[in-house]
Amino acid sequence: MRLYLLPYAGGSAKSYQVLQPFFAPTIDVVPLDVPDRGRMYADLPELLSLREMAHRIAVHIGNETEPYAIFGHSMGALLAFEVVRALTSMHGCLPLLLMVSGHQAPHLERTCPSLHDSPQDEFDRRLSLLSATPQEILDHGEMMDLLRPRIRRDFQACETYRYTEGRALPVPLACLGGDDDPTVSIDELHAWSMHSSDYLGSFLFPGGHFYFLDNLPEVAKEVERLMCLVAMTA
Repeated sequence: MRLYLLPYAGGSAKSYQVLQPFFAPTIDVVPLDVPDRGRMYADLPELLSLREMAHRIAVHIGNETEPYAIFGHSMGALLAFEVVRALTSMHGCLPLLLMVSGHQAPHLERTCPSLHDSPQDEFDRRLSLLSATPQEILDHGEMMDLLRPRIRRDFQACETYRYTEGRALPVPLACLGGDDDPTVSIDELHAWSMHSSDYLGSFLFPGGHFYFLDNLPEVAKEVERLMCLVAMTA
């Protein structure tokens, strides 16, 4: 079974390299980049709304012939949700499972202050609190000058996203998250339940927003368990 991994804000396909080795060989892991027509980090990022990102990904995987699942963390959770919506609209091949991680349900109003338009020092300081960007990179001025436009673009896509009413997705959905994530509460994770006709529950791990970095074997095992569960009932 194939597993598509959708990136968090500022992330890329390489962001999941630390997680990939913990999956069984029977899982065909395919990390995806945000589909940008420019050269990553060489050109200024293409300004895309979250739905535009999702549509491009849906076109990319819409003719999939293998059974597959989608996992998205943070921005990737919203992306994954809108990808399945787009696939449903275009009558594309739907995943057997959608796994959303580290993001509140899409219909809930954002309570965090906007980050994408913050002054540079404030932007970098708040970015460091999320614990995804290594301190040595945050302290490297030239490196951050390359990374910052793409990270801002992705946060802008998330922070300007507006949910539109629609039917519950016709695919099983599961939530994953950290039990000490300052950006999303347990109740906000549970609220995803209204967005699927087959909600499988929320599964928590010790840690904050990037909980999976501290629980690599456990997260991979839980993802595999969920994939096996839906494969047996498909």
